[in-house]
Amino acid sequence: MTTTDTSTDVVDAAQLVTRSGLPYHRLHQWTEKGYLRTTTGHANPGSGYCRTWPATEADIARAMQRLIDAGLTTPAAHLVARGVTRLAPGVQVHVDPTETR
Repeated sequence: MTTTDTSTDVVDAAQLVTRSGLPYHRLHQWTEKGYLRTTTGHANPGSGYCRTWPATEADIARAMQRLIDAGLTTPAAHLVARGVTRLAPGVQVHVDPTETR
């Protein structure tokens, strides 16, 4: 039996849509704005090139959507999904990763 280290997996757009549960246009927008990181580090590699993402970006995308649904702005949701908990003096956010929809 073999095991796969999902932290090094690379996914294409269709796989990222499936894993994150979000529509393609949202993933495209978030990638263009730099909220989601491609494997190349470039949000737009040019016409005709397929973008790929680390598989872990699906977790970031899901977390961002949960935070937006809870009332955070997209930029704030991005920060919190990436581990920033202090958004302003006296304002901290705690996310329970065990809770799901």
